[in-house]
Amino acid sequence: MEGIEKLEVKNNTNDDIEMEETEKPKVKNNKNGILYISSIPRFMTVIKIKEIFGQFGDVGRVFLSPEINFKDKQNLLKKKKPSRKFSEGWVEFKRKRVAKQVALKLNNVRIDERKKSKFYDFIWNIKYLHGFKWVHLSERLSYERAVHQQRVRSEIARAKREASYFSQNIDKSNKIRKRVGSGAPVNESRSRDIPVYRQRETDSTVREKKKLSLDKTE
Repeated sequence: MEGIEKLEVKNNTNDDIEMEETEKPKVKNNKNGILYISSIPRFMTVIKIKEIFGQFGDVGRVFLSPEINFKDKQNLLKKKKPSRKFSEGWVEFKRKRVAKQVALKLNNVRIDERKKSKFYDFIWNIKYLHGFKWVHLSERLSYERAVHQQRVRSEIARAKREASYFSQNIDKSNKIRKRVGSGAPVNESRSRDIPVYRQRETDSTVREKKKLSLDKTE
């Protein structure tokens, strides 16, 4: 028919059509396992922990809680760096199954079998934390850090009050020494500021006074 253009329909073969296969996004399952170490021997560090536990599987994050004693608290008040000794720790494994196996294998086992090692006399005290996530540890540490900072601020404020009170007493004693040196009557000048309270008489004293007054009238 005139006025109507013929449309050429091209049959596309499978080779001409590129099929784009959409892959479903893989859901990353968080299968990390966390171990709790209740006691950390002296000279144990995060690097050493990763070296020991890395023999069994992929180790993620490691946190060792520093031990703070009375001397360390004094150093904190003086803004000095406390000694590096840790009280407890947490170790994260990339696979939960590996973490469970490590807890069963190393718990109550000597840390190092070599007699010359610093850790020969120490044993592991390890526990696998079921259902525990690293975010739980972060929340706990944030809370403990806030409490610790508040305690440190309170101790610093108390120390400042004590120092201020001590300096005030020193100033008062210096003023008294100057008065004594100049010959001024220190006690009389101080007595004006001291309030005088009248002591209440006892019942026996009141009865004796009444008896004396009656005798005089007779």
